[in-house]
Amino acid sequence: MIKQAPFKPTDIAGCSLWLDGADSSQIIFSSGSNVNTWNDKSGFSNSCSNQSLGTTITYPGTKINGLNTVNFTAGCIRGALNSTSVVNTTDVTIVIVTVETAANNNLRIFSLTTAANYQDDQANQMLIYAAPGANQVTFYRAGVQPTAYTVIQNVPFIYTVTQTSGTGSQWLNGGSNITAAITTSAFAVTNYNIGTLYLANQNYTGLMGEVIMYKTLLSTTTTSRILPRPEMGPASTTPPRPSWNSRDCLSITADSNGDLLEISKCIQSYKYWWLSDMARCC
Repeated sequence: MIKQAPFKPTDIAGCSLWLDGADSSQIIFSSGSNVNTWNDKSGFSNSCSNQSLGTTITYPGTKINGLNTVNFTAGCIRGALNSTSVVNTTDVTIVIVTVETAANNNLRIFSLTTAANYQDDQANQMLIYAAPGANQVTFYRAGVQPTAYTVIQNVPFIYTVTQTSGTGSQWLNGGSNITAAITTSAFAVTNYNIGTLYLANQNYTGLMGEVIMYKTLLSTTTTSRILPRPEMGPASTTPPRPSWNSRDCLSITADSNGDLLEISKCIQSYKYWWLSDMARCC
C-alpha cells in the first residue's frame, strides 16, 4: 500500500516564495513576541524582515482554523527577492491567506516593487491591497485595477491573483474570477513588501496566514491544487469526489466519511481532488 504525502506549495514548479505562518520554526524574534524575520520555505531564501522592529508585528496572532498567524497592526515587513527567483517575466501567481481585523481602506497587503520602497513604485509594481471602501480587496498593476471583492472583517479569506501579458485575474476563496486588461512591460521586480504603508502611519491591519508566490502563470487546474489552504478548513467549493469501486482500484482504504486514505493502484485516471487530510490520489 502507498500512502500519499501531504501536498506542499513547493510540489508545484516555480514556487519562489512561501511564507507559512503556521510554522513557528520559521519565525525569528527581536524580543518577546515581536517579529524580526519571517523565513521563506520556497528554498530560495527570500525571507523578510520587520522594518520597524517595534511591537507592531507580533507572533503568534489569533489562530485561523487552529493554525498560527503573523499579526500586523502598524508595521511593514520587506524582503529582497533572490536573483534566481525574481519575477522577471510577464507572469506571476500569488496566493494569500489573511484576515482583515480592522476597516482597512486603501492599504497595501502585499506588493512587488523594483526597489526597497515602502510606497508606490508606479513604473513597475503590483499591489494586492484593501481597496478604497472598507473591507474590499483587489489588485493594482500599471494603472489598472479590476472590481474589488467584498470581504468580511474578522473572517479569513484566500485571495489569488495571476498576471500575464495583457491580463490580470483574481479569485476570492476559489470562486468566480474577475479579470482586467493590462498593457505593460515585463516584471523586473527585486523586492516584496507586506503591510506596506500608503501614507504616514497607515499600514494594513490583519492576520497573515500564508503568502505563496510562483514566478509562472499557473493554470486554474494547477491552482486548484493549492486551494483550499489548511488554515481555511473544508471549503464550500470543494469539487465532488469521484465514486470509487472495485473496478477503479485494486485496493482502496476509506475512512468513515468516505475519504480515500490509501490506494495501491488506479486503473482509471482522475483529476486531482481534495480530501479531508489534504492528500491526493492518482
